[in-house]
Parts: sequence; structure tokens; C-alpha cells
Amino acid sequence: MKAMILAAGAGTRLDPLTLQLPKPLVPIVNRPVLEHTLDLLKKHGFKRVWANLYHLPELITSYFEEGKDQSIE
Repeated sequence: MKAMILAAGAGTRLDPLTLQLPKPLVPIVNRPVLEHTLDLLKKHGFKRVWANLYHLPELITSYFEEGKDQSIE
């Protein structure tokens, strides 16, 4: 199965937290919300995941490129 994560919002309702941190990286229980989402997708059998990014996308891509093992397959 495939999934598309809509992660492009600026998170204005979470200001001032999201002025320098994109909403998908906001921590919940010491982990970004996007990590929790990816774990759930993996648990439920999703093999490919895409995310559309807009607000501070470089922070999201760099976070997941820094050795975070989020491979779905």
C-alpha cells in the first residue's frame, strides 16, 4: 500500500512554536509527530510513503536524512 502525508501547513495555530520549527517536527512524547505517523503507517502495512512539504521543508528532510531509520520496506 501507498500513503501520502499532507505536511505542508505552516502551523500558524501553534505559533510561536512553528515559526522556526515545521509542524511535522513538533515533538510529542520526545519524538516528532511525523515519526509517530510513519511508525503507524509501517505498522499497518504501508510500503511507500510520500509527504508534501512547504513550510521549512529543509528541516524535515535533514532530520530524516541524519540516520533516522524510517525505512518502510
